[in-house]
Amino acid sequence: MTSPACRICSVPVSEIFSSNLLNKYTVKYFQCSLCGYVQTESPFWLEEAYTNTINDSDTGMMMRSLRHRNIASTLIYLFFDKSGKFLDYGGGYGVFVRLMRDIGFDYYWQDKYTKNYFAQGFELSENTNTQVELLTCFEAFEHFNDPINEFEKLLKVSRNILLSTEFIPDPIPQPNDWWYYGIEHGQHIGFFQKRTFEYLAERYGLQFYTNGQNIHLLTEKQFPSSIIHLLCSTKNKHIFESHKDVKKIMVYRSGYSFWQSLKETHYDLFYNPKDHPSITGINIAKKVRADVKVCIADRRQEQYYNYGITVNQSNHILEKNGAILRAYDFGFKLEPTIPNVSLTDPKEKNHISINLSAGSNTRKWPLNNWISLIDFIIKENEEIVINTNPTTKTVTLENHLFNPLDVDISPGDTIEWINSDDQEHSITFENGDFDEQIGIDGSVKYTFSEEGEYRYFSVFEPEMQGTVFVI
Repeated sequence: MTSPACRICSVPVSEIFSSNLLNKYTVKYFQCSLCGYVQTESPFWLEEAYTNTINDSDTGMMMRSLRHRNIASTLIYLFFDKSGKFLDYGGGYGVFVRLMRDIGFDYYWQDKYTKNYFAQGFELSENTNTQVELLTCFEAFEHFNDPINEFEKLLKVSRNILLSTEFIPDPIPQPNDWWYYGIEHGQHIGFFQKRTFEYLAERYGLQFYTNGQNIHLLTEKQFPSSIIHLLCSTKNKHIFESHKDVKKIMVYRSGYSFWQSLKETHYDLFYNPKDHPSITGINIAKKVRADVKVCIADRRQEQYYNYGITVNQSNHILEKNGAILRAYDFGFKLEPTIPNVSLTDPKEKNHISINLSAGSNTRKWPLNNWISLIDFIIKENEEIVINTNPTTKTVTLENHLFNPLDVDISPGDTIEWINSDDQEHSITFENGDFDEQIGIDGSVKYTFSEEGEYRYFSVFEPEMQGTVFVI
């Protein structure tokens, strides 16, 4: 039996697994060894899958349109002719086109399968030979049955294509381990890796840029690379010396030569990531020559910068260290709370609790002290427990958005959602584990015990979506 060919590069593909699509069809999946593309068998079920062109499980359409507007407008302002003509291919209901037109871009809509509700009057017929400055194509490439033919059609309209599709992880996940397969709706039939797009870029003489996950740009433009100069202390210098992206390291010094060398280069951007001011930092901000100066928002230092970035308050050092240790396998137990054990019962082995904390150089223990402590613990005790107190983080519902949209927590931590919006909402998990209604000015809490990615939304406004990452 002849093996099917890759829809991208025509090389024979190998079967990797089968999955049940639309809860009724057993469908084979294949991968190309050359370009990495993963595809289904010939999709005989598409007519049924597209009974609704925008599938019912796509509850993030509005949020994606807002995000894509921000990304596309930034790229256009920086690298393209903002007075040119633009096209959104596979434009769906026209939300993105309307958003782009509302901020001044001459944007047009094209979609042969979906009705245009929000960009009426700005359709661009497929029969015209119009060329555009930039073509956007969001959440469509995974739907293409003949991706090469579709791609070549797009290139006739523009050789600058900004698109979104999720990179399929490597190694390839099983059907129930990756949401983007879309087995419940059956519309996703082809999946790309980075090397798939690199193959397309080389084949058609384009440059390829990506955020590494789901936003990609194929373009005839070659963007300049960034040159990074780093200011750091002597203690940190060795960490960055071999980093491929750092071209020059300047160590803080009090002498005249340092301040002179600081003035030798005119920078496009100067960024200070410290979340509190210092005399040295303020002096550097005053003297460095840069078009834009950015810091972490703080009233004591913002006057020396163009922009201050607002960030959430840092966790206690105990929580930070605990989170770092949790990422490594040290062979000892990590507890999110103080253990509920009696330390006076002679029948029990001791439980040693180490409190991780920050301190000045004068408070640091010599290495030999730590070695002695560890030797004692290992010899005399049953287990080591490192205490990282559980936390409660807050997500506010306001202006019909979750703020923040994404939250990182640890197992045992709690999220409290507070409804400051002007209507009722719900916190409804996609996996069905939690579904609670919140009245105006009300709140609900949920404690996460297991690691994972928890997506949720409000049933009153399904486009309101958020994610909790338990790591």
